[in-house]
Amino acid sequence: MLNFRLRIFFCILIFSFAGCGYTFSGGGSILPDDIKKVAVLPAVNETAEPRMGSLLTEALRDQFEKFGTFEVVEQESRADAIVESRVKSIERGSESVTAGTEQALQYNVKVTVDVELKRKDGTLLWKGDNLAERGVFGGVSSVVVESSPAFAAQGLSLSDLESLGNIELSRAQEEEIFEEIAEKLAKRVYQEAVMPEF
Repeated sequence: MLNFRLRIFFCILIFSFAGCGYTFSGGGSILPDDIKKVAVLPAVNETAEPRMGSLLTEALRDQFEKFGTFEVVEQESRADAIVESRVKSIERGSESVTAGTEQALQYNVKVTVDVELKRKDGTLLWKGDNLAERGVFGGVSSVVVESSPAFAAQGLSLSDLESLGNIELSRAQEEEIFEEIAEKLAKRVYQEAVMPEF
């Protein structure tokens, strides 16, 4: 009798896991089933930051390729859907300043974009207006955390940090933040436009 109950328990357990609805992150899509190939067009960059358009374009391509749900193609003619994006604005500001000299210790940057996912015939599948992400970076070497992953990813040593002037340091930090923001925006676009809600 105990053996029979144990078998029933394991059968119920197996069937409950099979029907629980769990899927791996990134798998599947809320888009129509015929959307298999996606072309990510170069982002229109309306800002004075020359690299932001290419950073966003590359991040979107990477995100759409990442989970294998779609094939990213170069030619629009081969695509079932097209991703169009536009970098609308970049806003910069001071995050923290010194009390005596009012020198900026940290800066913040906010990037705002519009993104659309359409069929080849122009039918809108998804639209994200005024999507924005922010980042903060050090403006002087004394506020850069040398042990942080972001600093390590830049490939700078502590001696490099000491030899850089504040302007060069701040620009290098800002470039890193632009890459992070582009990745965050691309992930957000993919999650909102493509991923099924659980």
